[in-house]
Amino acid sequence: MSGSGKDQRGRPGPALAERVWLALALAVVLIWGGGCGFKTPPEPLEEKLPPTGDLQARQRTDSVLISWPVPPREQAEKLEGVRIRLESRPLDCLNCPAGLEQTRWVDARGARPLRRDAGKFWLVLPLPKLPPGHTLRIWLANVYPEGESPPGTLVVLEPAIDIPVPTLLSEPLPVADKPQAGGGRRLYWKQVQERIAMVAEGQGRPVEQLVFFRGNIYGRKPGDPWPEFPLNRDPIEDTQWLLPPVLSVSPQGNLSGGREQAGSGKQIETAQVEMEFVLRFVNSLGAEGPASAPVTASVLVTAPRRAENGRAAPSGKEHE
Repeated sequence: MSGSGKDQRGRPGPALAERVWLALALAVVLIWGGGCGFKTPPEPLEEKLPPTGDLQARQRTDSVLISWPVPPREQAEKLEGVRIRLESRPLDCLNCPAGLEQTRWVDARGARPLRRDAGKFWLVLPLPKLPPGHTLRIWLANVYPEGESPPGTLVVLEPAIDIPVPTLLSEPLPVADKPQAGGGRRLYWKQVQERIAMVAEGQGRPVEQLVFFRGNIYGRKPGDPWPEFPLNRDPIEDTQWLLPPVLSVSPQGNLSGGREQAGSGKQIETAQVEMEFVLRFVNSLGAEGPASAPVTASVLVTAPRRAENGRAAPSGKEHE
């Protein structure tokens, strides 16, 4: 082989061929690394929006009560609204094309701002009429001036089996069972079977188990709208509910079982009020059925004392 890099027949020698392959490989690397337009990874956003958080839903016949965490204060003050996406698909074919697709916008700064309670936003969402045998998927995302946050966890609502209308009854408690102050009534109803479930017991043998409807109790003053939250908070497993000795009304109008205490430094007023109560059955999916006929009972109710301007009166600590 001569020093020119060619063999005796004039063909390129091994050294020259090796240099050609190295040049080609270098060209490929340069084109791959420099010609795609991304010499370095894109820089991350200076400020990442907080995720929307976990969604929770309480389904009713024609609506659903959705709750999700209130974002950190700095983001909550800039919240413009929420974007909700609804999508329905057949229950037995979740990969099939959607039967219904809707996008809804809820303004957080409008005349009716989002309701807050216990560190969460609460929103009653009317449910669209679904085709038979379809599920409803719900996505919700907070929207800020900078953009839209990652949506919360997907909520899937299955079509609720017909939930019966319960019958709510009321009776006074025996004197020996009455609480020391106020109350003294028992709300009760008949246990109704929802379905038969097959569970594994012993050595894995399937055994039938009866599943019964649970209950939620709602209360209001006659003529007022029914509240969004039940008095009991968690569905009642039993078939009765004892009225608390004292019911309290928060400044936001929420009714609860004696949470406002006179020793909390707040000026409150107490009165005996005639109240209405209804019962809604709750199935194993967490869906609520229609309300029973109301029953009335006179209960002791406390509420923040109202000043002349209609606002709650300040406490003694605020005057100091």
